[in-house]
This record gives sequence, structure tokens and C-alpha cells, in this order.
Amino acid sequence: MICKAEAAYFESIKLLFKCFEISSSLQLNFDKTCIVPLRGDTPTASSLASILECSVGSFPLKYLGLPLRIGRPMKEDWRILIAKYDRILSSWQGMNLSRAGRLILINSTLTSQAFYVLSIFSAPKWVINALDQRRRKFFWCGSRGNSCRGKALSNWSSLLGDIKEGGLADPIAFIKDLKVLDEVGQPYGWNIQFLNFVPIEDVLNLLNDIQGVLQCYGEDKVLWKWSASKIFYTSSVYRILSFRGIKDPSASFIWQPLCPRNISIFNWLVLRKKLHTKDRLLWHGI
Repeated sequence: MICKAEAAYFESIKLLFKCFEISSSLQLNFDKTCIVPLRGDTPTASSLASILECSVGSFPLKYLGLPLRIGRPMKEDWRILIAKYDRILSSWQGMNLSRAGRLILINSTLTSQAFYVLSIFSAPKWVINALDQRRRKFFWCGSRGNSCRGKALSNWSSLLGDIKEGGLADPIAFIKDLKVLDEVGQPYGWNIQFLNFVPIEDVLNLLNDIQGVLQCYGEDKVLWKWSASKIFYTSSVYRILSFRGIKDPSASFIWQPLCPRNISIFNWLVLRKKLHTKDRLLWHGI
């Protein structure tokens, strides 16, 4: 919660917490609570903390696993995420797994770890490259330390993206696309435009003009045009934002629900002519 450094605000927050405890039959643990002043002196923060009976913290700190500080994350904050990747990969026996098993681990563990952080912070390019390098080596070679020279059957960029667009369902590619959009628009900030860039006054005038035209006998409904059921789903928003304009016609054939994932990956490589067949070996002079 963010509020002004005034006693009245903290009294209201304490009352709100008490109402929550009474209504939910739960008890808040203020020993795990702290207030962090953005600007101001420590004595003022201490007096305000005494109202909530909690401690006083300072930046940098961690909140829900995210590094928080005044300003953008530093290099050491990003190195924690990369070190977590290395720690996870060192515990896996990737050489004993098929590509399908490696893909499942990448999407369920590695990608989800990065997606959680990247959905909040805009990562520098070197961080994205470091994460992609580790995922690429694990997928093709089964180990972070092994060299992938000659073992990668396809470039990493062709694996990224949604399955329907020919990729292997990588949410980090979606985050990278949003980062590009953010850099084209307003870097490192929100650029929200309401009502399709139409001034609110014009919308109000339009509503007044059509008051006598609208039929008032039915019930008003809010419809979401980007889904077949006209109901809003977060998955439809993800699908719209991640769509790159071209759908792969072979996706429905390759990724059959009842087909083993290892076979699907093999078919994916066959259709893209990425296997080490005789003609490709001859073309490479082998």
C-alpha cells in the first residue's frame, strides 16, 4: 500500500485492517510488516510505524520475490535471476531427457520464472540473451555447460512464439514483443489511451445526440468482440497481443492432443527440413 506520510492515513489503514480481521476471522501478522519511506526522515517513519506496531524498512528490498529499489533494477538484481536459472539447470539430468521432456521443463519452470519477473520489469537486452542462451543449450544439448555447436537443428528465434504461429509456445517472446512496443511508444512508462483516442467530451456529446434513437426496452450488455462467446477472457488478450500476423497451417496437424510431444517435435523439424538427412549433409559437405 502506498500513502502519504501522515498519521491520519495510517490510522485509517489500521482501521481498515481491523475491519478485515473481523470480517474474515483472520489475524494479520504485523511482525512481517514494515513501512518503507520513499522520502523523509527516519524519526517520522518510526512514529508512523508505531501506529501499526510494525518495523521500518529501507530500499532495496524484496517483495514477493521481486527486487525493489528506488529506480530501475541494477545489474546485481538481474544476476540473481540468471543465477537461479543456473541453479535449476544444475539439478536437472538433461542428458537423460528427450527433447519433449526438456521442452516441458523449460516452459513450466525456466520460462515461468522469467515471465514472472519480466511481466513487472523491462529487462535489458543482455539479460534476455543470457536467459535465451541457457534455455537454448538445455533444449538442444541437455546441459548448460555443453557446447551446442552443430547440435542445434534450428535457430532459436524460429522456436519462439505461439504454437499456432509455428513456434513452441514461449511466453518470453511475448514479453519481448511488448518491450519493443513500449520502446516505440513511451519508453519505461505507461501510455494508456482511453476511448480509442476520442476525447471524452465528444463521447458525451454523442451519447446525448443518440439518446432518442437508442431502444430502451432491452437490457444493456457489455460484449467482448475478440472472443467467439463475446465474453472477456484474459487468454483472448494474450492471443491478440502475441499474434504476429501469420498462422502456421500445419500447427493443427503437428500438435495433436493425443500425439506424444516427442513425435510432434520430430514432425515440426521434418516439415521445416531441419533434420540431418542425407541431402542436407551433402549440402554441408559432410
